[in-house]
Amino acid sequence: MKAASRIFTVLGCCAVVAAIVFPILAREPAGSMMLGVFSLAMLYLGRELYRGATTDRADDGQAQAEVGPEHVFPPSWWPAVMALGIALVAAGLVFTPVLTVEGAVIFVVAVVGWLYQQTGSAHAAAAPQSADGHRAEGGPAQEAASRVPAQPVHDRGHDSA
Repeated sequence: MKAASRIFTVLGCCAVVAAIVFPILAREPAGSMMLGVFSLAMLYLGRELYRGATTDRADDGQAQAEVGPEHVFPPSWWPAVMALGIALVAAGLVFTPVLTVEGAVIFVVAVVGWLYQQTGSAHAAAAPQSADGHRAEGGPAQEAASRVPAQPVHDRGHDSA
């Protein structure tokens, strides 16, 4: 939290300088007012993060991850495709409805593809694995074991004759 506090404080200080210099150079009070509000917000966030840093366990090196890797989505190109679809929809709103329709189709295909990828990876992660790393259902180790006939077990300690 201390690092985040420093980042927001530096951003706030830079915005204060910009709020002072901007109206002198641009002669526009509205931009200076927006920069002033932005700088106050950044300085406030920096101060609150610094105050909260005393209770944060991440700074003392004793923190443990709360979420394991099973909760993290695998890498995918689908979010970039979704962004392309949204960009085409926005461009279509400005230029032509054809782009809007194409962007919407690309966006829907990307959403479905990403959801399909996530549910497929969730099912694959949930499938149990054997000791040699193969999937338990239908894997090569199980197929080979199912082809070997069961041998009867003989008791060697007792003679039947």
